[in-house]
Amino acid sequence: MRTRSLTPGQTSWCSQRSLGLVGAFVQNGPGRIVAPGAIGTLFWIGLVAWLPLCGAVYLASRGRCRSVHGFVYSILGLLMASPAVALGAGIQLNARLDHGAPEPHVTRVLAVTTSESRVGTSYSVRLQSWRPGWPDVSFNPPSSTGSLLEPGHMVKVMTRPGRFGWEWMSDVEPMIGIQPEEEEAAP
Repeated sequence: MRTRSLTPGQTSWCSQRSLGLVGAFVQNGPGRIVAPGAIGTLFWIGLVAWLPLCGAVYLASRGRCRSVHGFVYSILGLLMASPAVALGAGIQLNARLDHGAPEPHVTRVLAVTTSESRVGTSYSVRLQSWRPGWPDVSFNPPSSTGSLLEPGHMVKVMTRPGRFGWEWMSDVEPMIGIQPEEEEAAP
């Protein structure tokens, strides 16, 4: 039996297969889950799924991994990939399978952070939670929306209940018109 050693920068067959699905599931999905606890639940589902996935990798890679290192790297790759895939799949399925009616909420923009790159400007926005006792909501809007948002201004957030009961943001619109600071300054 002839073994092939990998040169630096190459990945083994096992590692390629273990990490190949991550890019398909982990992406900016249709909506940001705002329900507290949902992300942690999805993360734990991914960790629990890791052990059966290790068995599946062992069965699929018998005779293909040329060394213990290739198999160990595959298992470690799965340890990182399974929570990521569970997060991505859970977020996608919660939003895409949701047929609930949108619910509007009016809330305040607490902070807007911009980041410049060669590609363009990206925005990170923090909103005051519209649910008592829930943490503030942070998200990355598209440039067309992010450029219109300013700290202290009001926005209308459309949420949906989610297929699994995890509320998610489907849309954010800046409120055009008088903002709270302008109301206080008016005589």
